[in-house]
Amino acid sequence: MELNNIQQLLNDNIILFIGAPLAGKSTQGTLLAKILERPYVSTGNLFRNEVASGSELGQKIKVYMDSGELIPNELTITFLTTKFNDPIYRNGMILDGFPRNLSHMPILENILMNLDRKILVAIYLDVSKAQLDQRRIHRSRADDDNEIAERRYAVFQQETLPLVDLFESRNVLIKITSSSESPEDIHQRILSQLAMFIQKK
Repeated sequence: MELNNIQQLLNDNIILFIGAPLAGKSTQGTLLAKILERPYVSTGNLFRNEVASGSELGQKIKVYMDSGELIPNELTITFLTTKFNDPIYRNGMILDGFPRNLSHMPILENILMNLDRKILVAIYLDVSKAQLDQRRIHRSRADDDNEIAERRYAVFQQETLPLVDLFESRNVLIKITSSSESPEDIHQRILSQLAMFIQKK
């Protein structure tokens, strides 16, 4: 069965989701995590939870999140190294929200190398700016006001999009261009592309 093949190849490694804010990474990451029986990890949620805890680290992180800027590498390393060491991630994970730029790649790879893991594949959810704007209109979140949303999108374009080319050059990229399909339809396309990816391994 293809699903078993995907699970076996994934082993304790990582599937990444890449996409602009509101591209559907959390929806698709959660669906995939459920079917592959691996935890879904949103680094954005991890950071937000740390901020909500009121810890000293959380207060430092909050400054950057409130402005829509990327969190500095030193803070990110300290935080994610601790989090990824948690036993709940020992069988791998579906990861959303990191790396956010090319400078994060060696950070993530070092963290994973120390845990004896690697990135199996990166799934890029390619959604048009017009669609993203429509989704934002229908969804309300504290950091989704116009100015910050535009800044977050600009940061994605400048900082995160180059990762797509990097993963493509390594032959570990699956690109899912989304128009108006339902989340379930997109999920099925992801599974189909993953199965094809596994066959080439």
